[in-house]
Amino acid sequence: MQEFIISVGVVVICVVIAVMYLYPRSTKVTTVPGLDASDEVLGNLPDLQKAGSLHQFLMILHKNYGDIVSFWFGQQLVVSIASPRLFKQHSKVFNRPPLLFKYLESFITPESIQYCNGDEARQRHVAYGRCYSDQAMRAYYPTINKLADELVQKWGNTPPEEHIALHETCYDMAVSVMLQCSLDKHLLEDSIAKKLRKNYDVAWSALERGLVEGDPEEGSDSEKTFQKGHKYRTQLAAKKTFTDTLKKVLEDYKNNLPTEVKTTLIDVLSRSDLSEAKTVADLLTAFVGGFHTSGSLMNFTLYFLATHPDVEQKLSNEIQQVLGVDESGNQCKVTPENIDQLVYLRQVLEETLRISIVAPYAARFEDVESELEDIAYRREFDPERFSPENRKKLPPFAFEPFGFAGKRKCFGWKFGFTENTIVMAAIVGHFKLSMVPGQKWESVYGLNTKPSKEIWITVTKRN
Repeated sequence: MQEFIISVGVVVICVVIAVMYLYPRSTKVTTVPGLDASDEVLGNLPDLQKAGSLHQFLMILHKNYGDIVSFWFGQQLVVSIASPRLFKQHSKVFNRPPLLFKYLESFITPESIQYCNGDEARQRHVAYGRCYSDQAMRAYYPTINKLADELVQKWGNTPPEEHIALHETCYDMAVSVMLQCSLDKHLLEDSIAKKLRKNYDVAWSALERGLVEGDPEEGSDSEKTFQKGHKYRTQLAAKKTFTDTLKKVLEDYKNNLPTEVKTTLIDVLSRSDLSEAKTVADLLTAFVGGFHTSGSLMNFTLYFLATHPDVEQKLSNEIQQVLGVDESGNQCKVTPENIDQLVYLRQVLEETLRISIVAPYAARFEDVESELEDIAYRREFDPERFSPENRKKLPPFAFEPFGFAGKRKCFGWKFGFTENTIVMAAIVGHFKLSMVPGQKWESVYGLNTKPSKEIWITVTKRN
């Protein structure tokens, strides 16, 4: 029996085998081309570290070996696939492997749905998915529109020459949206959202470094030295503050549970039969996943619009045509009735997801034997790739930014698109975006992708 792990971005399939028996590393245990282990214990993890991230490591492997490659993740053999045909073969796989996400355990805890499989995972996934169904989403539009209006008002009072920090702005917005929509926390002060985001930045950066660099060996002198350091104490305090804040939100909601049953995430969690540990873990997981991906998408979309004025102008024209203005001359809101008419805006978001690789990978495994049979990636930003005409030419599974396994596709993917559509329509409908000259940065690939440095823009009001 073989156990397969499939991951998206570059899809990863891990094959669980008797590694110690099949070692030494010169012994080929698969006919799939790829790397022998460079270390008897760490496998190819030193090579991964040298590449800079799992995503960059896999990109190198696929460039050298093709659509199907193999490597060693510690003492586990891994096969990575990067082909729509191969994605299609594994589109119904549901279970996730703990291996590639183990470094997150200290943050979201082992009780998280991230590590849950089988019937229980399916039940939890279905329950949370209802919070972001088309019907449930209708209740979130007014809140997201309100937050977008507040941002527009803030930027409208900003001098044209003042620099605006995209990462900070977009992540603060995404945190506020999650707090008010998914956690039903409309009365939280803006300072709390900023505090959550700042503590998250500190704690999460440490976790993602651990994926590439590895943690000091337990009980070793290096671990003791690390734990005595200021950076470790700062990271620990940031993580505790972040988790304690969300636990308090959940506790307060449970203690004042409304009689009316809602479809918000916090209401579903509060009424579930899950243990307190699982409830808290899933809240942390959904909250982080929700605002991190949405914030990154918002960040990169605004960057591409600021650097592609022709795209920005075309988008502005569509927004004016679709939304129009009310009797007071104000731009009308995005609603469930008109959101699908913002076709070019959807193209811009999808092209941003494609080129920025917001979520580099996810993973699945299946406990059955599996046969693997035997797109060009372009860096130019061009939303026309996703025009209705060009979309028809895409092969199935060629573009699956929220997971290619339909049964466990990110349950908040519609929420992310809706949030970014409303925010982009508000911003581009009111402002022209420009980059602050002289900036240089590169993408950093972790569980989510982010720029290596803050990106700065300026805005000017449209007539």
